[in-house]
Parts: sequence; structure tokens; C-alpha cells
Amino acid sequence: MRELKSLFFSVLLLFVFTTDMSAQDALLRGVVKDSSGKAIEAVSVSVNGEPGGSITDQQGKYEIKLAPYRDLLIIYSFIGYATERRMIRMNPGEERILNIQLKSTSRDLGTVNIEAERP
Repeated sequence: MRELKSLFFSVLLLFVFTTDMSAQDALLRGVVKDSSGKAIEAVSVSVNGEPGGSITDQQGKYEIKLAPYRDLLIIYSFIGYATERRMIRMNPGEERILNIQLKSTSRDLGTVNIEAERP
């Protein structure tokens, strides 16, 4: 009987510590849009110096789990847009919404004239 109680409390403690450890992550989410307010799909959302990251979905939404109590540089990048960087620090279990607007780096060439002569 004593061994059964000891096993029960050991399993209970393991469960409590495991649950507590998983609750330590922070959650960052938001939407990435262009300057006209249109959602941008497939934007890379990464943490500088950390593996992994996220990519925005068709509605421009992203979600990424982060380690708390650290200064983290979040990088948003997509071809044709200027890369955006944000420094954040989050608490354990915190959920934060960070919406981003990317600026286009495309340039209008104006008028292009094409001339050709027949040989």
C-alpha cells in the first residue's frame, strides 16, 4: 500500500511539473498586411538566432511560440517588401497580438518604349 501511494504521488508530481513547464511558453500572433490593408500570404516570421518560425496563412495570420523573459528580435520578410523587425519581451503564459504592415519595395518603371527595325 505504501508503494502504491509513493507511485501515485510521483506520477502526480511529474504531471504537475510537466503541465507547469508547458505553460511557460508565450504566444505571439497577429496579421501581416500590405500598405493598402490587404493580407499577405506566405510571409516568413522568424526569431533572430532561433530555429523554426512561422509562415502567414491565406488571411495573413501567424502564430509562434516564444521563450519568455528574453529580448527577442522578430523578423517579418517577404519578396517584394521591406523586411520589418520588432524587438519584444514576453512573460510566461502571455498571449500578445502584434499586427504588422509591410511596405512594398517595388518600383514603377514608368513608360517603356520598345523599338525594333526589320533587317
